[in-house]
Amino acid sequence: MRRIHLTLGLTFVAVFLATGMFMRLRFPEAYAGDPTMRMLFRSAHIYILLSALLNVMVGLHLRESGGRLRTIGSVLLLLAPVFFTLAFTIEPAPGRVERPYATLGAVSAAAGTLLHLIGRGTRPPLRSSNTRSPFDRAAD
Repeated sequence: MRRIHLTLGLTFVAVFLATGMFMRLRFPEAYAGDPTMRMLFRSAHIYILLSALLNVMVGLHLRESGGRLRTIGSVLLLLAPVFFTLAFTIEPAPGRVERPYATLGAVSAAAGTLLHLIGRGTRPPLRSSNTRSPFDRAAD
């Protein structure tokens, strides 16, 4: 699961760069002077980066599956950048302010993070009681 998070996270960092290039080259025509559409494009663009980096961090620091809660959390975290990319490509339209894909992305990122947090509390400690950290030694 760790490799999947890292790969998908880095892939969506590339998607973030691609959406940035789109906005740099085609943005004035895309939002046609409508400030609401401009906000929708920019926010979805930033959300793609946020969810991509969240997956990169999980990919770097995940040690083990940790049970069902963390597995479900991982699936939700993996879906978040997909939803945000759909929000970028589908949701900005003249006169439209509903954001179902952005909402799904935000909910899946938040719920996935919380499930990882809750699931982490059920696993054994990372180090044995015989191993002392440098902070423990400094306190002596």
